[in-house]
Amino acid sequence: MIVSKISAETGDGKLILLYMEGEPYFFTFGKSEVPKSLEMGIGMMARGEKAVVYVTSQYLTQSPLIPVIEGLEEVHLEMQLFHFIQGNRLFKEGKFELAKAKYEKNLLHLDVAACQLKLGECRNSIDTCNKMQTLHM
Repeated sequence: MIVSKISAETGDGKLILLYMEGEPYFFTFGKSEVPKSLEMGIGMMARGEKAVVYVTSQYLTQSPLIPVIEGLEEVHLEMQLFHFIQGNRLFKEGKFELAKAKYEKNLLHLDVAACQLKLGECRNSIDTCNKMQTLHM
């Protein structure tokens, strides 16, 4: 993933991270390079999209991007997605939850079903296939 802009502030407005200028910030999913909550938020975004993700301490994980999380109750992460790796690559890397999120956003039902099958969600996989069949009849 390549994020061109990212900032983080505490729930009371104190800025704790500002990465807005210069080279885009590069990171790889699943390698703990950014907080898990940020990774999941970005996983649902489209190229060029801007978003603000509100994260409570329960979902804030330590990373090189935000190395100190002790005492933080809530963080607001603002970001803009510049470029991303397609869901097929995530699937091939075994990152089925992230691939499934990408496929769901783009309504790729058979790919969602494949992810569900790999995640052991067999009943959901069958339901997704049936839904796809109904849509295309």
